[in-house]
Amino acid sequence: MPDSHQPELWTPLCELRAELDAFAARHAAGRAHLPAAQAARQRLEQALKRLERSAAKGVVNAFHEADWELHRAILAVASVCGLTAAWEAVAQEQRAFSRTTLAACWPDLQVLAEEHHFLVEAILSGDAYAAEDSARAHLDAVWYRLAEAERIQGVALNNHNDPLQQAVAYLAIHYPRPVRLEWLAQEIAQVSPGHLTRLFRDQYGHGFAAYLQELRLNKAADLLCHSGQAIGRIAKRVGYADLSRFGQHFKRRFGTNPRTYRNGDRRSPA
Repeated sequence: MPDSHQPELWTPLCELRAELDAFAARHAAGRAHLPAAQAARQRLEQALKRLERSAAKGVVNAFHEADWELHRAILAVASVCGLTAAWEAVAQEQRAFSRTTLAACWPDLQVLAEEHHFLVEAILSGDAYAAEDSARAHLDAVWYRLAEAERIQGVALNNHNDPLQQAVAYLAIHYPRPVRLEWLAQEIAQVSPGHLTRLFRDQYGHGFAAYLQELRLNKAADLLCHSGQAIGRIAKRVGYADLSRFGQHFKRRFGTNPRTYRNGDRRSPA
């Protein structure tokens, strides 16, 4: 088993696990509607309920076991020959590491439960692109937090001393959630809010808020093009609680409303 204090050893395993889970999610979405997958689909729904209950109670060990069962249920729905054996081999190597770091990295388990909800919803809806995207987004968030835990303990990571890159890396994973400039500057970039704002303007030509909005809208545009998710669900997925506000921002950015954009009218804004 890799030493959990050496990121160069466990990071490749994390990446391999992410690829396997994304592959499984895509194929599960393609089979979820089949009568042959009914039992596995029910198993997946039940696993999600157990995971959400354990998250609400804040019980880390129960959450870890429910998470394990949920991903096994996804593999069962996918039903790809050899995939479960490959996943088990990789996941077993990570098991002790992920269990011991879960509590430290995710004090609010309900955040993770919500990510699982998006993933299961995409699979059950039969949207292969959204399922794979949700799997990658969920796993990227997990691995980022694990890496952050190692960094806090003193392990040097790439871009550790670059405050802008630290901020950008965090936003790339956490853009769907509310992020305050002051918190991002102090906790992630470890500089003053004013300094981080200047770094954003120097690099991207606009400040933090505009950068975050652009990130969210570009992701929404990608989902509109490639997934069949409802527009309201996409808006929520990228961080908009208000659908009307999402529509206003989207039209300002892309020159047309989300529905028209999805139907093929993708004019660039003036």
